[in-house]
Amino acid sequence: MKHNHSLRAFLLPFLGLTCASLLWGQEKAELHLNISQAGGKAQLTWNSIPDTSHYTLQAKPILDQAWMEVAGKLVESSFILDLDEAHQFFRVLAHSAESPSIERGRLVSAEKVGEVSSLSLGFILLLLPGLPPEADRSVPYNVDLYKLTYETIDPFGAPTFASAGVALPQGLDEPLPIASYQHPTVLQRTNVPSNPDSAENLGGVFMAAGGFFTVMPDYLGLGDSEILHPFILAKPTATASVDALRAAKLFAENQAVTTTEELFLLGYSEGGYATMSLHREIESLHPEEFKVTASVPMAGPYDLSSTVRAEILSNQPLAQPYQLPYLIAALTQYQDVELTFADMLRGELATAIPPLFNGMVSGAEINAQLPSLPFEILSDVAIEALEDTSHPLYLALQENDVYAWQPNGRMRLYHCESDKVVSVGNSRTALEYFQQFPNIEVELIDPGVELDHEACAIPSIVAARQWINSIR
Repeated sequence: MKHNHSLRAFLLPFLGLTCASLLWGQEKAELHLNISQAGGKAQLTWNSIPDTSHYTLQAKPILDQAWMEVAGKLVESSFILDLDEAHQFFRVLAHSAESPSIERGRLVSAEKVGEVSSLSLGFILLLLPGLPPEADRSVPYNVDLYKLTYETIDPFGAPTFASAGVALPQGLDEPLPIASYQHPTVLQRTNVPSNPDSAENLGGVFMAAGGFFTVMPDYLGLGDSEILHPFILAKPTATASVDALRAAKLFAENQAVTTTEELFLLGYSEGGYATMSLHREIESLHPEEFKVTASVPMAGPYDLSSTVRAEILSNQPLAQPYQLPYLIAALTQYQDVELTFADMLRGELATAIPPLFNGMVSGAEINAQLPSLPFEILSDVAIEALEDTSHPLYLALQENDVYAWQPNGRMRLYHCESDKVVSVGNSRTALEYFQQFPNIEVELIDPGVELDHEACAIPSIVAARQWINSIR
């Protein structure tokens, strides 16, 4: 069998050589990467691989960090670059001239990883602040937790694997409605719904304890996926979530679990953004495969090019400073913005911050190394790029806005007025856009006037399930 996608990875530190290789397909081809240094520059050369359309060069400063793209779509077998602390290890990916065979949503593995009793979940809900007296805290079912591994595509369209959690109510023999729960922002790769020890599965477990077959995508770059997480980038967020749904339906068939045709989407913060991008992706590209009954995006940054950008340029203190370089890391890695991660950071931050986005460091740890003002994080060239509405950086933000479309399924937005992390202006912009279409059923609800971003999450999710149950 001829290989469809040849991935030959060679790691090259400046002091010594370590080699490793990964290969899609069966046919192997030897690839040798060499480096020479002079005048602060490095020239990398490698031998040509037959039937290769192009090469991608990636680098990282330490082995534990995620790979960052240095140059893509290279036709020649060489590249010259400036040496800095971000370039200590290199690898070259050789991409086949033939399109890879990808079976998106193929279920690779499934394992039971834990269970949650309704008693313990009910106790947690009892202790959580912010829930109004009329909130439906009922959790009648114990929940089994599973971890799925499935095939999907990376942000460049190449085949890769990702993970997701599934929360399944115990003791229900009737057909179950499907809920897809998209989790909030995390940086540490293990802090995801498929990990039974993570609190990031709480929203999904709550749905399952109420009788829903609940899918909980980890997203690309988190869980089992070792690439840089494409933080609030619409397309890779949506494709991984669609494929998690596909894998979960295969899992349900294997477990003899019957599901209904109802599909509900919900998520908070980054999960709210992911929910809206997933709803749009399904209705735009997969309307025959899935039909969204209703979605509940909550407190998401849906309007990157206007609301989020304006807040950055206002230079007011950021409640969670790490989220700004997190977005920059994703944009510079996966979109053509004509700037590198280091280019966009000010002074010493250019070398200190990029290595921290390795999937192991928490937001609190990164916040400790960042100023709170955007203009003290961003370089002058980054600020100028953000101010220029013709710059590729602005165009990339606009490309990742997720509100400018016409949904068919019902939608309810939740967002607290007092949110200092994700401005309620994002939800207002989305609502205003949707309301220009007379047949769209959409509304914006504030579940707690005095609640900030984190405190608003559980009341929003509880209210979301209560609304979903009312329209089933």
